[in-house]
Amino acid sequence: MHPPLYKNKHPTCVDAIDALVKCHDEHPFAKFWGVCTEYKHALDQCFRQEKKTNSVATIKLAQLAGLLERFADVRIALSKSAKPFVEGLDFPKTCLPLLDDEGEWRAWRQVGDPVLHIELRRWADLLVIAPLSADSLAKIAAGICDNLVLSIVRAWDLARPILIAPAMNTVMWDHPFTARHLAVCRDELGMHVIGPIAKRLACADVGLGAMSEPADIAAEAERLLAGRPLPEGADDLGATAQLPGR
Repeated sequence: MHPPLYKNKHPTCVDAIDALVKCHDEHPFAKFWGVCTEYKHALDQCFRQEKKTNSVATIKLAQLAGLLERFADVRIALSKSAKPFVEGLDFPKTCLPLLDDEGEWRAWRQVGDPVLHIELRRWADLLVIAPLSADSLAKIAAGICDNLVLSIVRAWDLARPILIAPAMNTVMWDHPFTARHLAVCRDELGMHVIGPIAKRLACADVGLGAMSEPADIAAEAERLLAGRPLPEGADDLGATAQLPGR
């Protein structure tokens, strides 16, 4: 038997979870004679694939931090949903501690104490958000600031560059809302966008939506910090992606 199964924690294995739960519901004593064994094996395989896929994505975060550290001082702020994916990763020591919502609340006790998201926006010359989920993209476009990362964005001095690297399912990337939200970020807020690449995604689909490679994100960040213009004819979405709806 599996421990309690939470579909929100395993979005790519929902069908396999449902199949195993249904089998157990229909055969309450199945664990004693193996009626549901094939469903259990299918779920185990899905979990292994999910872990493998997620590990590739999370390793990229540590890689990106290491690349950025070569030319800049780096601090890392995490949303609540990002924290489970970075546990155990080997980030550069100079990037530690990792910052999150809990840390912001712990740092403030009374009027006059430093407010973390304000201190960070004062300190930084460049903000890189990678990967940027569809959820956070929508919140940024709407001005919502319900966590540390989004509060930094909302308080940001827009004279300083922001680089965003969207990552989401292909269908979500192609959705009209995504085009609308990216247009707000790019045209109204002046953000720089490095688009996703095509590959096998966490949901097992193959298509456009994976975060751009860390080396490409770091190169664009270095260009922005140095104030260098884009190469002639280049689009800041990069050659691997187009703005949805174009």
